[in-house]
Amino acid sequence: MTSSQQLSKSERINSKKLIDRLFKGGGAKSMSAFPLRVVFMTEDADAHEPLAKMMVSVPKRYFKRAVKRNHVKRLVREAYRRNKQVLIDTLEAEEQRKALSLCFIWTDGNLRSYEEVERKIANLLQRIAEKIGKQADEETISNILDWMRNQERAIYRAAVRELGALKKLRPEFIQRKPLQEQFSFIKKMLSWKPSNEIGDHLLQVWLLRKHQDMLITFLNTLGIPHDGNGIVNELPETLDKEKLAKAVDELFEKYPAGVASVYLQMFQLQTEDGWEELAEVLANDPRVTIR
Repeated sequence: MTSSQQLSKSERINSKKLIDRLFKGGGAKSMSAFPLRVVFMTEDADAHEPLAKMMVSVPKRYFKRAVKRNHVKRLVREAYRRNKQVLIDTLEAEEQRKALSLCFIWTDGNLRSYEEVERKIANLLQRIAEKIGKQADEETISNILDWMRNQERAIYRAAVRELGALKKLRPEFIQRKPLQEQFSFIKKMLSWKPSNEIGDHLLQVWLLRKHQDMLITFLNTLGIPHDGNGIVNELPETLDKEKLAKAVDELFEKYPAGVASVYLQMFQLQTEDGWEELAEVLANDPRVTIR
């Protein structure tokens, strides 16, 4: 049995401080799949600790006898052990390493089959992974904007000015807002179709200035000639599937999933219709977090 298939003692929550943060810290979220409810939160990860820790709570009001409570706990732990990898994969893909703490709470007075418990656990873990993935996407976009604001001030201000003009707002009004409110406004505006060109320009600058090595590696693996700095004069009409698969694997191995996903989406926009081979990757590769 591999380590990813085990559930070690270090993966179980036994710290009162961690339990207090989970239930009293105010940063936890919850979701349900009857007869289970899960309370979870993410925090900055410790390099010496597992990325995910869990615990199970079976209140006495549902089962007076300890033997039944322990039976339920064993079912939940086993179902979690067999399905936890979806969480680990999502956490490992984040640009900023996060740790996840979960408490599964039993909410029914009847025993259930293992098969039903596993279905509900798998459902909850998939939903949590998707929620973490969406948070990671938001963080990736915020990180891009923060980098542009600090490293490419003129371009950032021009984007704010152009986005504000679309809503007939003065740029000073936007720039006086707290930083997170600025970013929220920009992200909301960039999702609006008339802002597409502004968003594309911001991403192109970010990729060319901050992640030039990623562009060059991707183009080299695909065998597409460039000027040595990632600038291409002529793009091919089709992409070799084997080379593309290798290039995509290299991106996700070397860079955070959000960054690699942004680049693949931007590369697909470099021609009017994109490439069928890359469209298939963007639609079906589970590592792609931004669609």
